[in-house]
Amino acid sequence: MNDIRVSVCMVTYNQKRFIAQAIESVLMQKADFKFQLIVGDDASTDGTTEIIQQYAKKYPDIVKPIFHKKNVGPFANSMSVYRAAKTEYVAILDGDDYWTDENKLQKQVDFLDKNTKCSICYHKAKIIFENQAQKEVIWPSEEYRFGKTILTLEDLAIRNPMYTNTIVYRWRFVDENIDELIPEELCPGDYFLALLHAEKGNIGFIDETMSVYRRHDGGMSADLSTKEALTWLKYGFFELKFHYYVDQHFKYKLAKYFRDEKIKKCVKVLKAYQEYDQFDKLKVFQEVFPEYYELAKEFENSLETDTSENKSSFSKYNKKLKKLKKIAIVSLLLAIVNFIGLIILLKELYFG
Repeated sequence: MNDIRVSVCMVTYNQKRFIAQAIESVLMQKADFKFQLIVGDDASTDGTTEIIQQYAKKYPDIVKPIFHKKNVGPFANSMSVYRAAKTEYVAILDGDDYWTDENKLQKQVDFLDKNTKCSICYHKAKIIFENQAQKEVIWPSEEYRFGKTILTLEDLAIRNPMYTNTIVYRWRFVDENIDELIPEELCPGDYFLALLHAEKGNIGFIDETMSVYRRHDGGMSADLSTKEALTWLKYGFFELKFHYYVDQHFKYKLAKYFRDEKIKKCVKVLKAYQEYDQFDKLKVFQEVFPEYYELAKEFENSLETDTSENKSSFSKYNKKLKKLKKIAIVSLLLAIVNFIGLIILLKELYFG
């Protein structure tokens, strides 16, 4: 293990259509260092397991599978793979995505070797939409990554421009216990993992497209595009846990960056529980996250939570505030003009 510099962490469940392409994109990597592929299979039933077994048999020095006997869920599956990664660097690739550049790992490791103040290196990805008549997209845009090649923890807290399959970490869990820093079942876990590493150093960007992020019917992204209330009913509590543990770990240092997003999520969870009469979940929400519950109650009538118009609810709220401020400023200016006019009139009456 000591002579292996990079672990590629891959998780999969019932991705028979995609898993071979994902594995092949790792095996094609040309590097002057050793790397391994740790694949966590969450008890697949569609033939994914057998494909992984074939690769593990053919490339035993590279492909290191973890086969779960029963389905443990995406979070536990990911954690099992992360625990097995005890190398200097870690790259992540989901079983339905793939890399397109055979020198990807070499380029990113070279970057991190040279830029010792960086703990993360990422690049652009191509997004392809299967089963949809939508054009491919290269992500992130220059604007979304702040027009910078080096980002900070604070930048990442404002927004995350990195797709998981573009990242190589200077792995902090070689010496630290990952279970002590990543709580169970929070979402998005990949964002929390990135924040933990950005705490250790800056984030470097390579302006090349070296991977593909696949949007398809079987992926989580498709699940998130169903009716919004159902999405928050399913994942909302885990989203609240994300914000709670960000607050706790970073001691509210990042709270101002996450506040608007946190308020929106708290309101969406509250309304989803109300819409589907989930009174038990409402009670748990109030008891476990009383601060967030109060935020939700405070803003539930102020924020429009329907995203079908593709507008942020908090953005609407801020626009109302800005409009009121403009009205107040205009009123003040008119009052000043009237006051000056009155002074001039009085002056003419008494001294004219």
